[in-house]
Amino acid sequence: MKLTTKVLGTLTCVLSLNALATDLQPIDWTLTSAQIKENTKSKLTEDTPKRLTFESELFGAEFHLEYIFDDQQKLKTVLYYQSFDAKAENCSTEYKRYKQLVEEQYGETEAEVFKTDNAKVAPADQHCAFAARGEYRASSEWKSSHQTSNLSLATWKGTPYIGLSMTPNK
Repeated sequence: MKLTTKVLGTLTCVLSLNALATDLQPIDWTLTSAQIKENTKSKLTEDTPKRLTFESELFGAEFHLEYIFDDQQKLKTVLYYQSFDAKAENCSTEYKRYKQLVEEQYGETEAEVFKTDNAKVAPADQHCAFAARGEYRASSEWKSSHQTSNLSLATWKGTPYIGLSMTPNK
C-alpha cells in the first residue's frame, strides 16, 4: 500500500513513504526526517540524527530501507539493502534478478563485476562466501537528470548484501 499524492498534499514526489514499495518511485530530496517519520507506516528500527531505518519491502522481498542525512539534515541517500548469510547459495542469482527488476524501470545497464581468481572458478552457489570476503562484487549504475541509482552486491563487516542506493545529482 502506498500513500498517494492526494494524502501527502504538497509532498508530490516521494519514495513510497510507507516503505512497502514494490517498484521504485521518484524521491523528493527535500523531505525532512520528521516528514519521513510522520508519513511512514512501516516499523522504524533505527532513529539517529543522520539515519532512519525501516523494515521494508522491495520487489516483493524483505529489505531494510535507510534514509541517510548529511550534517545539515538534508536527505543525501536512500538505501534499500538485504543481507545474506555467507553460507547462502543465492547472492549472485538474486543480484541478477534485482538488476533485471530495476532495469524494467530505469532501463538496461551493464554490471561491473569483480572476482578474484578463486571466485572466477567457483560455482554460483559459493558466491555468497566469496562476497563475504570481498572476493566477489557486482555493481550497476543508472543516471537520470535528478538522481544516480546504484545496485550492488558487496560486503559490510563480513556480511554479504545487495543494496540499491539512490543519491541526488548536484
